[in-house]
Order: sequence, then structure tokens, then C-alpha cells
Amino acid sequence: MTLTQSQEVVEFNFQRFRKDHFPALSTGHAFMQYATSLALGEYQLSESDIQAGVMEGRYDGGIDGFHIIVNKTEAVSLTTRGLSSAGAPARMPKQVPFDVVVVQSKSSRDGLDSLAIPKLHEALDLILSGAPRSTLAAYPLHDRLISQIETFRRYRTKLISLDPVRTFTVYVMQPVAEGKITADAKRGARALEAMIGGHLGASTKVKVELLGADGIEKLRTTARDIEGVLKFSKQPLAQSHGKSEAWLGLVTIKDLLDFVQRGKTKVLRDELFTTNVRDFAGASTINSAIRKSLSTDTAAAFWWMNNGITVIVDKATYQSDNAYLLTNPQIVNGLQTSHVIHEAFRENAITAKRRREAILIRVISELNPTVREAIIQGTNNQAPVTSIQLYANDTLQLEIETFLETKGWFYERRRWQYRARKVPRSKVRSILDLAQAVIAGLLLDPDTARARPRDRLEKPSDYERVFAKATPLAVYAKLLDAQAEIETYLRTEIAKSISDDATNDRFYMLTAVVLRLAGVQNASDLSPAVVARSLKTPTQAMLSDIHGRLVRVAGPHADQQMRDKLFKGSSLKSAWIADILSWNSATTHGL
Repeated sequence: MTLTQSQEVVEFNFQRFRKDHFPALSTGHAFMQYATSLALGEYQLSESDIQAGVMEGRYDGGIDGFHIIVNKTEAVSLTTRGLSSAGAPARMPKQVPFDVVVVQSKSSRDGLDSLAIPKLHEALDLILSGAPRSTLAAYPLHDRLISQIETFRRYRTKLISLDPVRTFTVYVMQPVAEGKITADAKRGARALEAMIGGHLGASTKVKVELLGADGIEKLRTTARDIEGVLKFSKQPLAQSHGKSEAWLGLVTIKDLLDFVQRGKTKVLRDELFTTNVRDFAGASTINSAIRKSLSTDTAAAFWWMNNGITVIVDKATYQSDNAYLLTNPQIVNGLQTSHVIHEAFRENAITAKRRREAILIRVISELNPTVREAIIQGTNNQAPVTSIQLYANDTLQLEIETFLETKGWFYERRRWQYRARKVPRSKVRSILDLAQAVIAGLLLDPDTARARPRDRLEKPSDYERVFAKATPLAVYAKLLDAQAEIETYLRTEIAKSISDDATNDRFYMLTAVVLRLAGVQNASDLSPAVVARSLKTPTQAMLSDIHGRLVRVAGPHADQQMRDKLFKGSSLKSAWIADILSWNSATTHGL
């Protein structure tokens, strides 16, 4: 068939994306990832956050992705902390943006799929009507999607008291010529939009985007940069250093608030802090002192008592009156100060005099990722704080990153770390991703890896068990290789015929692969050194054998909820490990 110019452009950009990021996926699966990347372009999400919302699979109701995002930066999923507790999340501001993005894609270019929108309409009507899990399962929708739907319902309820700014956007993408988008399809899109709006009410902005090749290319080229205007009180000191530029000057508290807050809602712009290794520490001693300074007029100027804020940008463009338009600004040092000033403003605790006073701001325009990393590390040498991200600059984490890159893996110690680098997205893994592989494959706790991986990183002593200094770096690469092979296998029709439940099965299978290849007959005999020697990429035959055995050990269940509960508990773990060790013993003795 002859392609239109737009179709040729979409095909070129898609194939380049596929080659760079998901070369092992089929055309349909790779295009789904491409469509997802375009649909989520305005949000500052890590790769693991993006994949958490991918729902494509058997019984997906035509929903390839169901993504829940709060404040433009945080993906919400079943593992989100505090999901089961009552009330709004701690420190969540009023009128916070709360967005749902649904993605449906087809890679075919010759004719529009006439069933795509009717199928979505039927599934979303059922979902938004509040149908219970049993009804959704009978429809049928698969368990992971049902869990994401329940997550959406719970989080929506938790945010009610905050009067969030809600949106619900549906993208239906297929790279057909515009002439192939029929009047019936357009009417179907409008009907889908009206149905969603009827369920969610006037408080939610609903939009359905039916995109052919022209629309897909327009979405790709739409500017998705973060921007903000920062106004210095006087002309800042400027200096060039090679291709880099930097500005140092004073910014009033009022103008800083205009920069870090979101328009009329005055919500803090979390997207300005995605590369910061720290979390807001709340009412710590230092933060309480900053707040006291803001609420009390003294002879000392505010900026004399504060270290200031460092902002890294892609570009800074002078506008007028000492104001600069900052492109993709990231506050890499000064998160605590920014949060305290914001919180004090919300509570009307800043004196009029302090609001007119200034704070020292450094703006550095730098694109080189090595230099950016050096700036982030050099400006974050304060006392440690408790968060997964705060381990990002540990020496061991840096060593893991360097080693994994030699093995083809890109270790995202910090969120947004690889934004400025061309790396395959399918090979990006976060600290939590690697921790889950270690917990399942080395610590032999697949239940924890499945349900509560963050718990193993909260305390320093637990973190040091997961990321032990004595563990050979090769173990981390081998665990990721094995986990990737398991996940590839679980997408096959052979695997789905045994059990179409990758979410529950994958970590239990990794535990078994490690034990089988090590050949140990006692769990206590497994060590990092043993894993380093024995672990290799498992064969499809081995994975199929392990998968079938797992289904037999887990046994039949009346519904998916019961199976989820079993896989998150310790009883199955104990039975599973005992079964694999017995299998090893029988193999050794030729039984």
C-alpha cells in the first residue's frame, strides 16, 4: 500500500523508537509502547512508573494502558503507599492535579479498527459505573487491570477533600491516513467522551483523542518541555564556562513562590524536583528554623541565614526586567527551603517584610549528563535522609550503575536520570526494580518482592541486606538478565496457557530459577558467591517446567483475589522453596 507523508513520518519515528528502546518486542507491542510514550509525554514519570500503568494483554477490554498520575509527577498503582488508609495523603495540597490517561493503540496502517472505540466504550462504561470486582472479572477483565481500577477508585476517594483538578483523557491511536477515520468513528469518540463525562461529572475535564497518522505526528512534535519564569531582584552575576552558563543572584520570596507554585491553584510544582535525591523532611530542626525565620522579622536578612537554591536547566532565555525563561528547570539543591517557604505561604505564616526579602539562587545551564551529575552530588552532601532516593549517591549505587552499563543495563539511581541520554527504555531499571530482583533471587523472599519491596529499604540495616557490600556486582546483572528472560517468557502463549498471571508468577519464578541453577538442597547454602558462579539465562524449557510446577504448588483458587493473597503471603513462599529444594535433591540422587 502507498503511505501518506504523515504515515511515512510516523513509521520512521516508530521504527527508530522500536530499535532504540524495544527491539525484542513484536510490532504491535512496540507500537503500544510508542503510543504510551507519546500519551504520557507531558508527565515526569520514571520508566518503572510508566510500565506500572501498562495493561495490555488478554482480557484487557481494549485498554492498553490505564495510567493514574498525581501532581504531574507521581504514578499511582497498587503498590502506592497509604492506599488502604483513610483520608488524603500526608502533605498533599489542595487542588492538586489528578490525571487519568487511558491508551488504546493498533499498529495496522491500512484501515481503522472499527471495534476499538465500541470495545473501549463498553469496558469503560462498566468500569466507571462502579461495577464490583466479580463483575469486572466476569466481563472479563484481567486481574492487573481490575487492581488498577480499584486503585483509581480508592485514590479518587482519598483526594475528595482536597478538591483536586481532575482530568480523564483517552487516546485511541492508529497510524492510518486521515481519510480512513470515518464519520462513525468520530461519532463514537464523541459518544465515548459524553459517557465518561456523564459518569465523572462536571468536576472532571474529559477528552477523547482519536488520532490517525496526522494526529500521532502532531502529538509527537507538541512541545513537552517544562518551563518557568524566574525573576531576579537585580541583574544577576553571569559567567560562561565552555558551553555552559550560570547565573547567581537574589530572588524575592514572592517571586520564588511564583516560580515554584502552579498558577492560580498555588500547588507546588513537583515536576521541578524530580531529579532531587531528597524528600521533604517535614518539621525537622533545620526546617523549623527556616520557618521561624520566615515568620519573624529580624535585623538579619533572610538570605544571610540560608544556603540558597540551585537550579539546573537545559536553557535560560532572558526576557526583560531581569526575568529569565527557564527550560526544563530542576531544583537539585534547596528542596527543603522551597517546601518550607511554600508551606509557610499556604498557612499565611510569612511576614510582609520577609516576603519582600530575597533568597540566593544559582541557575546553571548544562546539558552534559556527567557535569549535571557532578553538580547534583556536589550540592547534596548534607546529612542523610530516609528514602529510597537518598541511597542514590551511595558509593555502592554508583558502582552498580557503572558496572550494569557494561552489561547493557541502565541503572536509574535517580528519577529522570536518563532524560538527556539516548538509552533503550526496555533496559532501564530503577533502584526498586533491582531491589525486587535481589529480594526474590538472593534473599529468597518472592512474597516481599511481590507485595512489599519498599519495606526492605526503609531501615539502613534492611537496605544493607538487600545491597550488601560483599555481593559481587555480577550478581546484580545476572539477576536482571534472568528476570528479563522470565518476563519475556511470561508474555508467550505457552506461558499464558499455563497461567496468565505474570504479576504474581514472575518473582516466584526468579526464586526457583536461582535455586535450580545453584543446585543447592538447603536454602542456607545459597550465597552471593554461589549465585555469581551458577546463575545464567534460563531456557524456555526450564521456565515452562518451573511455571507448571508453581501452578501445581499454588493450587486452584476460586477467584483472583484469593490467588493474590496467597502470593503475597509467606505460606506459599515456604511451600515453594521446599518444593524446589526437594526437586534439586531428587535430581541429584537421580530420582
